[in-house]
Amino acid sequence: EELRPYLEGTKNIPIPTYFIGGKETGEAATELLRMSDDSEGGGKTEKKEMNEKTTAQPARVLKLAENLSFLGRQGRVDIAGLSVAFLSGRFSPEYFMNPPDYEEHLKPYNTWYCDDHLDDLLDNAGGDPDIVPANSPLRKGVDLLLTSEWPQFDEKFPLPDLPESLSTPEARETLGSPAVGALVGGIATRYHFVGSHDLYYTLSPYRNRVHSTRFYALAGIGNKEKQKSMKAFSIVPVASMADSELKTMHKEAEANPFDAE
Repeated sequence: EELRPYLEGTKNIPIPTYFIGGKETGEAATELLRMSDDSEGGGKTEKKEMNEKTTAQPARVLKLAENLSFLGRQGRVDIAGLSVAFLSGRFSPEYFMNPPDYEEHLKPYNTWYCDDHLDDLLDNAGGDPDIVPANSPLRKGVDLLLTSEWPQFDEKFPLPDLPESLSTPEARETLGSPAVGALVGGIATRYHFVGSHDLYYTLSPYRNRVHSTRFYALAGIGNKEKQKSMKAFSIVPVASMADSELKTMHKEAEANPFDAE
């Protein structure tokens, strides 16, 4: 219901706005995101043969209303000169390796993702250097990675100074996705933005395979604790940065605290 005035054109969003989906997406919103067909850029893909490699391709965005677009289930897209990788939904131990059926896997949106989605995203965001052409900007990685979930922390590293709400043994068991951990191990992103825990939290830059990543968790808009839900940046596209600058960033960053296996 909150979206209806914008979908019907009675209200306007003043600036281009892009979003991904999470676990809490309501039933009506989920059906809306799943209505599009392949010609509208709903994010459908053809099943790949085992071990087949494909050339990285940008995703197609689903425009819902003027200045309002759903990025899709997973992929990479260029927005305002920035390369943006994204993964919608949450990790499900039940569905990750065994989706309920192939048609569900192909639909534009479900609240879960599977290993095929992860493989496609790694291929399309430069996570597999073997299929990235030597002259491709993806050799340097992407500018932004958007996920609903945090990555899973690596047990071998000391626990970062987490907020009290995430420091209990019970919270640690459910904090982070192993699949998102694999993403940050494969995708060299300058910035990684996550949601899902309704708080604002940052980490010092950590090393990825090319340069360094800055991690930001953002709270929900209008959250009760008045945690930050927005962050403004002036970002130089990684594709235009000098190799020497990227090497310096890599050298000066800390070790990756997430489980990237």
